[in-house]
Amino acid sequence: MLLSGDSIRLLVKQKKLIGENGITGRVSSATSPNNEKILSYGVGPAGYDLRLSHSFVYHDKTVEYCTLPGSKISPALPPDHNFFVFQNKQSLSSPSSYLPVADPKNLYDCTNNFSSSSTGQNESLKNDWKFVSFDSNLYRGMFLGPKCSVLAQSLEKIEMTKMHMGICIGKSSYARCGLLVNVTPIEPNWRGYLVIELTNLSDYYLRLYPGEGIAQLLFLEIDQPSDYSGRWQDQPPLSEYFV
Repeated sequence: MLLSGDSIRLLVKQKKLIGENGITGRVSSATSPNNEKILSYGVGPAGYDLRLSHSFVYHDKTVEYCTLPGSKISPALPPDHNFFVFQNKQSLSSPSSYLPVADPKNLYDCTNNFSSSSTGQNESLKNDWKFVSFDSNLYRGMFLGPKCSVLAQSLEKIEMTKMHMGICIGKSSYARCGLLVNVTPIEPNWRGYLVIELTNLSDYYLRLYPGEGIAQLLFLEIDQPSDYSGRWQDQPPLSEYFV
């Protein structure tokens, strides 16, 4: 059974399903007192719209970030405000160096098996993943470059019960801009901050809005209690894992 907004609201009030930073209402352009454009978040008719946090992880071998003034990005942006930009590096390392490899069986801490034996070096993949936090007091906004991927995180902490599981999907406004939002199913009784993989499939620099809606979480009630006990239980914020 798919939970309705009213059922979700009651459980969130009890700090179930959504814990820290959860809200029981809904914030959107329609509810903005100043008619401000907002990517909606909070409880919806049959789901909960999660917010994008200000923390990101990127692969240092293929992605870089920089800060650019609005005048260098678009005439529609304030020229004297700085913006945070992720983009793909123009070229990979030389053929004699390691290839940027990701192994799902040894995520973040595996040895690069494609290294050259002549160098005698072994690199940890975790060293290739870098954490960065977007400071909204310093930057007016941020952009994800064309064909660029980063790991993001929900602002809210998930507190799934033993009787519910979650399915997370992207928001239509971002989807129409070419943003792929990928999150695996949330198992019953799982707790933690949800890691969200973001990929810009378009050929444009796509603007992201930390603190506003990024994905919709649907809650399903299962027929008997179940309990997740895997490696990602009590997943901490990215800042604690990578710093």
